[in-house]
Amino acid sequence: MNFRLRLLLAILLAVLVPLGALAFGIRREMDRRLTAEYAERVSAMAEVIESDLVGERGNIDARLNALAADLARDNRFRLAVLGAGSHRQYLLDYASGAMSLSGLSMLQIQDSTGRILSSGHFRNEFDRLQPELPHLLASTESTMALVRTRTPEAELLALVRVDSFRVAGRHYTLVGGIRPEARLLNQPSRGQDLSVALVYPGAANVTSVATRVVGEIALPYLDLLSEPVAVDTSRFVITHSLKTLEALRRSVDRWFLAAVVITGAVALTLAAW
Repeated sequence: MNFRLRLLLAILLAVLVPLGALAFGIRREMDRRLTAEYAERVSAMAEVIESDLVGERGNIDARLNALAADLARDNRFRLAVLGAGSHRQYLLDYASGAMSLSGLSMLQIQDSTGRILSSGHFRNEFDRLQPELPHLLASTESTMALVRTRTPEAELLALVRVDSFRVAGRHYTLVGGIRPEARLLNQPSRGQDLSVALVYPGAANVTSVATRVVGEIALPYLDLLSEPVAVDTSRFVITHSLKTLEALRRSVDRWFLAAVVITGAVALTLAAW
């Protein structure tokens, strides 16, 4: 190996080794900061979703409370539950009209034995016994429950709450709720990277290799369509896509690679000269 070749190799090593170390260090630091900032944004959005869930619980409670107050003062309802046959039709139709006016997707009125007096989402449920629903909801005062039930056309999933009132010394229960997709699932304002899915027994898997679970919110689950009625747990699963983060990483890698190649070519040219 002659002197010129040794000199060429020495110059290349003197240029490329520090450059490679610098590029590796900068790339690693940028990747760390980029990942940390991305995780903070996702975590903040997850907290917003949890806050939305609490807000919807309060909205349902307020609507049921208003309906309970109206029913406690409703003389036609009082006459209907006391056995006045001329007011039975009013009782059967009450939940349907009240559900529409209050913006709920599910509404039931039950007596103290669990017998359905009026149902807004499925009118023909009247006189059925369904005591499991208010009993479960009474034990979950701090949260909502996911209920699977039916409408005349198809099955219904609803996030429900419970309220109660008294008429003529008798205890009655109001069960009402909203469809979760109405305000909580996959809102466009949350961006394309963050999504919320509802997982319950029998539902499809929502995770994949391109997503990462960043949060879960557990809720009681009651399946009124199974025999016997099944009590389990459902979850709001908050995931974010890794595609955007991986694309940013690949972009950073391409720029560093281009910088190394250009610098190496310039150093090689100067060394050869």
